[in-house]
Amino acid sequence: MLERIRSEQYVLATLLQSPTEIRAKLGDPFPTVELFTDEARRTLYRVLIGVADTGPYDADGILERIEATEDSIATLALTDDLLSDAIVLDDKSFRYYLTDCLDAYRRREATTACLQAATDIPLNGKPLKPVLMDLSQFLMSLATANGTKVQAQLVDAIHKAMEEIDLMSTLGSNIIGVETGLEDLDGMTHGFQKGQLVVIAARPGVGKTGLALHTLGYCCAHDGYVYMASIEMPKHQLVKRLIQAHCGVNPWQLSQGNAEDYRKWMESAGKIREWVLDLDDHAYTSTHIQSQIMEYSGQRDRLPDLVIVDYLQLMTGPKSERRDLEVGAITKEFKRLAVEMDIPVVLLSQLSRASHAEGKVRRPRLSDLRDSGAIEQDADVVIMLHPTGENGMHAPDNKMELIVEKNRNGETGIVLVEFQRDTQRFKEWRDYGPI
Repeated sequence: MLERIRSEQYVLATLLQSPTEIRAKLGDPFPTVELFTDEARRTLYRVLIGVADTGPYDADGILERIEATEDSIATLALTDDLLSDAIVLDDKSFRYYLTDCLDAYRRREATTACLQAATDIPLNGKPLKPVLMDLSQFLMSLATANGTKVQAQLVDAIHKAMEEIDLMSTLGSNIIGVETGLEDLDGMTHGFQKGQLVVIAARPGVGKTGLALHTLGYCCAHDGYVYMASIEMPKHQLVKRLIQAHCGVNPWQLSQGNAEDYRKWMESAGKIREWVLDLDDHAYTSTHIQSQIMEYSGQRDRLPDLVIVDYLQLMTGPKSERRDLEVGAITKEFKRLAVEMDIPVVLLSQLSRASHAEGKVRRPRLSDLRDSGAIEQDADVVIMLHPTGENGMHAPDNKMELIVEKNRNGETGIVLVEFQRDTQRFKEWRDYGPI
């Protein structure tokens, strides 16, 4: 609050000391008087913009004008203090403090509008959509208030925020991103959202690729487009696992000559053939992945709804003497890709052995992300897989914990699922017991 008052007083002091430059400094039209949070400062500002073109431009003439106002005593005291301080900011500093005042004004107005909308919907019983539309229009007009040039990015951001709110109200759901098909997980993350870097992490062989393929399958089966880069597994192996999960038949069962299993396998293969899916098993750098996405999306005339990379530790990044710095640079590239292309990027990562140290198994945590602390910093969501069996092995009942250890836009917690290793299927776990 003290910083805000200081900004207001610096702006007024500079205008007071340079009355002939008021219009040049403030621009046209003048910013609203509501920039100032105190009536004496508002009164002085009204006087100053009143003399901007016609004068008088000397201190005595300005003081005479102030004496004619209703709030003359407080305003004269304020003016006397500002004249005594003799503060005159250069143009760059003046713009900085004026912008600070403008930003504070917008925040105050936006907060008031949002609180009013929150009151109108449940308490006053007003229809949801008109309230949201009015709020959206007001926030966008606020961005252009006070004669300042609005940045296109700000309007776009307001549009996007309001679209998400409108989507949630229309669907009656808090899911605004790509769904995994696991209801409890989606409820916690709100779906994998545009611009997000989502890290799925686990020890080798636990099921992180399985969870990624489960999400891929759910997205494609609901008319989504997915690009997946896999360094660990060739395309035909990925497709085999997709078919396996889709039909629920382990490929080794086909050798037993069961006609029904073969029929299910072929039927699933036919459905997957119709998916909008690009698989890339030669992607070793983020640059290659970005160029491939642009090439494929150009052919399909649409960007992917989801990008999956399997997995981080096999990627090659900018040359560095330390592996942790190289991995950190890679994660930053994928975060940049997610933001610039406005798509969610799911990045698989290995965990270190720390959670299995000295024969004791514990739940993994963020510090267990292997090779770099930058993974934790750059990720918007971090999901860690933890089998509930003895010594961290897969449990006989297939129960697994999906630990949402970081969630920038929502809650964290543990989701219980069933992971059927023989078919690579993930399912909801409804038999909730103590965690």
